[in-house]
Amino acid sequence: MVGHIFEYNSAVHALKKYIDSGELGDIYYLDTARLSLGLFQRDSNVIWDLAPHDISILLYLLGKKPISVSAQGTPCVFENIFDVAYLNMVFPGKYPSLYSCKLA
Repeated sequence: MVGHIFEYNSAVHALKKYIDSGELGDIYYLDTARLSLGLFQRDSNVIWDLAPHDISILLYLLGKKPISVSAQGTPCVFENIFDVAYLNMVFPGKYPSLYSCKLA
């Protein structure tokens, strides 16, 4: 079970307010990176460990579900455990938004 704790973060709420107000204009592209956030997990890849939080934030901020999702990962530290991954999501709209995230 995922705890979507970042949906309750004041910075995320402030960003949602900016997006919803139109002050930022149309959102064409979002890019995030989670890098060097502690010890490498020996039993869980980064897509399962970290990506659910970023996905939750994006779904909340944009208020849409993606129309396309792709992910690519590779094991760099532990054999058979993806500890580096790239996730791309395309959201619908007049100008489809692309979300790109590097997880490591």
